[in-house]
Amino acid sequence: MSEIRVDTFKAENGIGAPSFPNGIQVTGIVTATVLDTNVDVLNVTGGHVNVGTNIQLGDAGVVTATSYRGDGSQLTGIDATALKDSGGNVKIQAQASGSMFTGIHTFTGHTFHQDNDHSKFGTGGDMSIYHDNTDNYIDCEAGTLKIRLTSGADFIELQQDRDVWIKGTPKPWDNNTYDLGTASYRWRNIYTNDLNLSNEDSDGNSVDGTTGNWTIQEGKDELYVINNITGKKYKMMLKEVD
Repeated sequence: MSEIRVDTFKAENGIGAPSFPNGIQVTGIVTATVLDTNVDVLNVTGGHVNVGTNIQLGDAGVVTATSYRGDGSQLTGIDATALKDSGGNVKIQAQASGSMFTGIHTFTGHTFHQDNDHSKFGTGGDMSIYHDNTDNYIDCEAGTLKIRLTSGADFIELQQDRDVWIKGTPKPWDNNTYDLGTASYRWRNIYTNDLNLSNEDSDGNSVDGTTGNWTIQEGKDELYVINNITGKKYKMMLKEVD
């Protein structure tokens, strides 16, 4: 094995750099002011190294490319727990219990929850919606449940003591079709002001087969009955009991 020790290599004309048509192998550190090979393969310009036209090795160890391929298992310095927007703001943050989403999320397809998987609302998850493989539930552990229409103008309110408040006029879906209660499940008491009675949309009563339209109103000492068809007014004969 031969050893040559020199300070400088120059071209044959004594001016330029020598060429190595068969290549050169160097062991150790190579320091150069300009490193220039085939421009399509490697080019050093302005402190940046260009590999072809799509990969650039820049200052401070920054590598830019049009795309990256592979499984990424050997990449370092990447926060794999968060996805950020173009401004660097975290929009999806991985946590031990799942992921936290920030901002508005738009879905173009369906979102599916498996049986007993709850969609929870509120900081403490006080309200949840879920399906248990048989039935569907809206659970509220605090406060009231308000079902609103027309931007909150009308609503049904379910309270924790099981009272139901209705703002609006409840109506049956069809006329003279549905009952309020049944023979087995009756309302205990009915609290109302005037009582309006009409069977004009039926085939008539079971006594004489006629129909009518009546209103019962309350007086200080009497109950009054008004025939809304004839306009006649009556009072009920009441007998006081001890």
